[in-house]
Amino acid sequence: MSSAAAASSSASPVPPEDDVCSVCHDRFRIPCQANCSHWFCGECIIRVWNHGAAVQPCKCPICRRLINLLVPANVSDDQNDDPQLQRVLGEIQHYNHIFGGAPRSLTQVYTLFCHEKLASFISDT
Repeated sequence: MSSAAAASSSASPVPPEDDVCSVCHDRFRIPCQANCSHWFCGECIIRVWNHGAAVQPCKCPICRRLINLLVPANVSDDQNDDPQLQRVLGEIQHYNHIFGGAPRSLTQVYTLFCHEKLASFISDT
C-alpha cells in the first residue's frame, strides 16, 4: 500500500461534494456516515431515529439496512465552540453507545424499555 493510500484510509471520512442529505435534500450539515456507507446530516439521521422506536437502531433511509454506527466527518477547530454541533455530536455518541455493540447493563435495557413504553403511551393519547 502506498503512503498516499495509507493516509487516505486513515483520514476521517468526507462526504462527496456533489451529494446532498437524502433526508432534508440539502447540503450536509454536520455530515455523518452510516455503517452502510450512506451520508446524512447528523441532525437528520438522529431525527429519523427519534421518530421511530428508541430501543432499536434506525434503518438507513436509502438502503433500509440497520444503522449501528454513525461516523461524523472531521470537525474543524473553529467549529468546536458551536453549541448545536456539540449537541448533535453528543447525540451521535449516545446513539453509537446504545447500538454500537457495546454490552448493556440491565439498568440501560430497563431504561430503554420504559422510554419506549412512555413514548408509545404518549402517542396513543
